[in-house]
Amino acid sequence: RARGGPSAGKTDATTTRYWDCCKPRCSWSGKVAGSNAYVKSCQKDGNWVWSNPHAGNGCHGEAAFTCNNQQPWAVNDQLAYGFAAATIPGLSEQDRCSTCYKLDFTSGPVQ
Repeated sequence: RARGGPSAGKTDATTTRYWDCCKPRCSWSGKVAGSNAYVKSCQKDGNWVWSNPHAGNGCHGEAAFTCNNQQPWAVNDQLAYGFAAATIPGLSEQDRCSTCYKLDFTSGPVQ
């Protein structure tokens, strides 16, 4: 469980983490508000970026995967950045995709 939100208010949310290299959910143009706000996806080398948000998911036999530059990284022992799957009450998938959040983890240390 995590507490965070896109504004000064705080909302409880449930998060997961994964690194399966599949095309990110927010890479589909219909998942985000705005025509160019979608997360870019790459060919299987992890570097060559697809310009087409409709390229199929590599984990389903198609050609689009997560780009290498989307790996999580730590600044120090207290601060890290990364992509997470989150369900936040009151926000649609379009509202959640491509949005930054500060999360305070409330159910124990992040592993």
